[in-house]
Amino acid sequence: MRKETLNRFIRIRHFQESDIPLRVELMNDDRYMANVRDTALSTGANELERWHLDVLNEHPRSTMLFTATTNKGQVLGFTWVYDIDWTGPSGQLSIAMFPRYRTGWGSLAIQATSALLFDEFGFQRITTQIFTHNTMMHSDEWTSERTDLLLPYFAFVSGRFCHSRIWTQSQEEYRLFSDT
Repeated sequence: MRKETLNRFIRIRHFQESDIPLRVELMNDDRYMANVRDTALSTGANELERWHLDVLNEHPRSTMLFTATTNKGQVLGFTWVYDIDWTGPSGQLSIAMFPRYRTGWGSLAIQATSALLFDEFGFQRITTQIFTHNTMMHSDEWTSERTDLLLPYFAFVSGRFCHSRIWTQSQEEYRLFSDT
């Protein structure tokens, strides 16, 4: 989707300190917790708040957090890129949307964040990973069609071993896709 069209519906802005309570709230959502393997699983709210402040103050950044909003400013959720390699530059893109915005808005948030990373930060490649049981944004069929690599038994999450699908998008692929 063209950036001009995306901007009519969704905005991606830099994460701010005032966003921390909302993101901590989202990180404690049951469906979110069932689909991640991160600090939210074993960390209290105070530690999560400190971690977010550390990320905001880190230089050079290995993680960048963004807030996805409607064009009227309503917070939809968050996107972030981590494991940033600034020599490429490249990184891994993730997303977490509030429950009422998980269908439809998540895909727009990924597209808008990709546009920001490729156009404004000059990323050459973005990697995305999803557990095979996570169908909050896309069906297993949709993600399997895009999979570059399937990692069986990648993680133990919510009492079970999970397979993980990984796919990448290059800046060239992004340009081809965004011009259609």
